[in-house]
Amino acid sequence: MGKPRIRMDVKTINFPAPHATATLTPPARLTSLLCARKVVPYFNQRGTAENEIEKLSKREREVLDRLAEGISYKEIADVLSLSIDTVRMHIKGIYSKLHVHSRGEAVAKYLRK
Repeated sequence: MGKPRIRMDVKTINFPAPHATATLTPPARLTSLLCARKVVPYFNQRGTAENEIEKLSKREREVLDRLAEGISYKEIADVLSLSIDTVRMHIKGIYSKLHVHSRGEAVAKYLRK
């Protein structure tokens, strides 16, 4: 019994035996290398936590300090004399600049600085 072959457009995947891993043909390897060349610079440009914290405005750092203390958005707004919507806007900016998606991630990155 020969090796089963599946042809998909230009790429051919060989399956030497059942439960074996697929072997990539040269075009598939080239595709992987091209993807890696695009992905690696993205992660390199993200920078360290310290560099990202420096990008925050003074007010965003004040809000992040309060987040690290465990204070609610409403309490942060009261302490800093801001509206709760302004606090939310600062938090969106913090998440974006720190490349995080939650309060916990932002505080963890802030404490690592």
